[in-house]
Amino acid sequence: MANIYIHLSANDINAAMLEASGLKLPEEEQEKPRVLKCPRCKEIIDKKAQFCFKCGLPLTQEASTTVETIKTDYVQLADLDEIREMKNTLKRELEEISKLKDMMLKAEK
Repeated sequence: MANIYIHLSANDINAAMLEASGLKLPEEEQEKPRVLKCPRCKEIIDKKAQFCFKCGLPLTQEASTTVETIKTDYVQLADLDEIREMKNTLKRELEEISKLKDMMLKAEK
C-alpha cells in the first residue's frame, strides 16, 4: 500500500486536490525549471544566480549594472593614478629645470 503513495510529492498532491475541486494553477505558477544554461559557456546554473559561477557572465540586469559600475570606478581610479604619476614626473622635471637654471646663473657669475 505504501508503494502507491510514496512516489507522490507535495506538488503532486496539491495539483490533484486543485484538479479535484475544479481549480487549476495558472501557467506562471506551474512548476518551472529551476536551472538554466549560461549563454556564454553553456554551464548549467541555478536560475536565481546573478553571475555564472564558471565564466562570470552577469545574468541579470542588476548584475550587469554592478559590473559596469565597477568598471567605471576602476577606470576612474586608473586615470587618477595616471594623473598622480604625471604630476610627480612633472614635479621632478621642474626641480631638475630649477637646478639647471641655478647652475647656469652660477656659471655666468
